[in-house]
Amino acid sequence: MTYFLYGEKGNLLFIDVRDKKMPTVVFDFDSTLISCESLEKILEKKLDDQPDKTDKIRRITEEGIRGKIPFSESLAQRLKIAAPSRQDAIEFGKEAYRWLTKGIEELILSLRAQGVDIWVVSGGIQESLVPLGKKLQLPEGHIQGVKLLWDEEGKFLGIDDADPFSRSKLEGVRKLAKNWSAPKIVVGDSMSDYLLYQEGIVEHFILFTQHFRCQEVLDKGAQEAQNISQLEQIIQGILKNHANR
Repeated sequence: MTYFLYGEKGNLLFIDVRDKKMPTVVFDFDSTLISCESLEKILEKKLDDQPDKTDKIRRITEEGIRGKIPFSESLAQRLKIAAPSRQDAIEFGKEAYRWLTKGIEELILSLRAQGVDIWVVSGGIQESLVPLGKKLQLPEGHIQGVKLLWDEEGKFLGIDDADPFSRSKLEGVRKLAKNWSAPKIVVGDSMSDYLLYQEGIVEHFILFTQHFRCQEVLDKGAQEAQNISQLEQIIQGILKNHANR
């Protein structure tokens, strides 16, 4: 059986998974794993000749990121302005690798080689997340986002009220978190990511600001990583401190 050992090799910490549970790192998708906001990209062609709607969606997205409106409200408002088809979401997913944050694939592969359990948890549409997650060699069950309702032809029917992710990321991860082991680390750019730390779902939160800098979260004292190099240093520090307990 493949295993990893506690101890340092260069700057990496290797974890023995024969007797220990795997540490967990949870990445947000939009403006973290990728450099853009997925719904805006998915709707780009549909709204190509309607810049006013594009700007309105962007403003609503930012209000949600900053925590000025609940995620459920942000999602509903944006989909009321313009809704994608299921195929639109799938096609974006196939191309999402184009917007992958530089260096994050190598970071994820390195963490997995160390024995770290990697998840992607997002307020993005599920169909737009899975292809990139699979390309990063993540199990499909470790890629979680909003499940919308589609008709037989893939046209948007509405938001599934039974889907906890459509209400908030916090509600969505409550059951998932039972599968996570300490140290549990969330990396994201928004207030909804920070709330996972504030509510005690995870022990560590890192605000990733390479693509979007959320001052409202920084004002709460969140640890900041401005780029992938800083992010890796912070994660490795957390793993090392936990291993030395």
